[in-house]
Amino acid sequence: DVYNPDGDLLISTDYDEIEDFDDFELYKVYKDNFIGLVNLQFEVVLPVVYSEIEICGIFIIAKKDEQWGLFNKDGVVLSETVFSEIELFKSYDSNWKNWLLIKKDEKCGLYNDLGKLVVNPMYDSLTSCDEFVITILEEKQGLINKEGLILLENQYDNIESLRNGHNLKCQIENKSYLFLNDTLLLLEQYYDSIEKLTNCHLTAKVGDHYGLLDITGHLCIPFEYDQIDMICHLDDDSYVFKCKKNGYVCAFDIQKQKEIISANYDDIKHIAGNDLYGVKSNDCWGLYKLDKGLITNVKYSQITFKNDDTIAVSIIEDGVVLQGHLDMNGNEVFSSEMKSEDGLYIKEFFGKWGVYNEKGDILLPLEIMESMSF
Repeated sequence: DVYNPDGDLLISTDYDEIEDFDDFELYKVYKDNFIGLVNLQFEVVLPVVYSEIEICGIFIIAKKDEQWGLFNKDGVVLSETVFSEIELFKSYDSNWKNWLLIKKDEKCGLYNDLGKLVVNPMYDSLTSCDEFVITILEEKQGLINKEGLILLENQYDNIESLRNGHNLKCQIENKSYLFLNDTLLLLEQYYDSIEKLTNCHLTAKVGDHYGLLDITGHLCIPFEYDQIDMICHLDDDSYVFKCKKNGYVCAFDIQKQKEIISANYDDIKHIAGNDLYGVKSNDCWGLYKLDKGLITNVKYSQITFKNDDTIAVSIIEDGVVLQGHLDMNGNEVFSSEMKSEDGLYIKEFFGKWGVYNEKGDILLPLEIMESMSF
């Protein structure tokens, strides 16, 4: 029976036990070792004929004669008790929230978050992959969409997301094919491997050489290189990549469709703007400008962009690392200066300090020291 806090009888029932059913505003009721559900007015939602009743996402599942059925929170039957298992479809992607994996005769199917059967129990297993579902049947993988439409038959050894929001990789033996998520197309061209490099670019391998594809499968860099890595995304919305060939690296601009720095260096990195790069050879760096080539000697142990008009560099003299600066034309410049009341200047140049007059004449020559002041 049900009583209010004052002990007054509100409802008399013949149930053996009554308990809250979590957040569904229902009561779970027991009678003769069976379970049912009633609403807050004690109107029957599910009759007392089940051995187990549980919440599964936004749905109710109930077990009878060792088989599970599916119901909404109002007790409307979405499926009779015909499944051996019903559970939430496991995925880290919120697109699959409240989807249900069902099993019958050891085969898997899916209900969507509206309680509609979209995939009949016919696969050995199902796994989410971006906005698709990978199906496995007799150890071969296929692909379906959220409506259950078959996009790829079960003939692939492996299907996986390239985690760029645009592509899947589909493999048969040693062949890798590119699937376009937006157009649902599987390209006919195959490669030895395909891997994500950026959200917009993929490296592909043919034989011993790598090339670069965009997300539509268009070839951006030819298959001529031993390795491809990104250098920078320029202001003009072009991308520059570091491509290694025969032990040396070049810089390849995919908008210009050419090597903008030839493969003569051990390493290349972007410094500033659309035209300044650092190039490395024999463990030393130099500054390279696209329209002029090298504009410094390759002698710096480090080179890094500092601000709009200064590049930080360092050199090593007698085992001591000396910090200095270049202007944007590659000229070595003073790192700092301080003016006294009588017009003298203390200037720092690669870890050395000296004193100059207003004409720039040296009064005290540059020497290595921690600091100098008036």
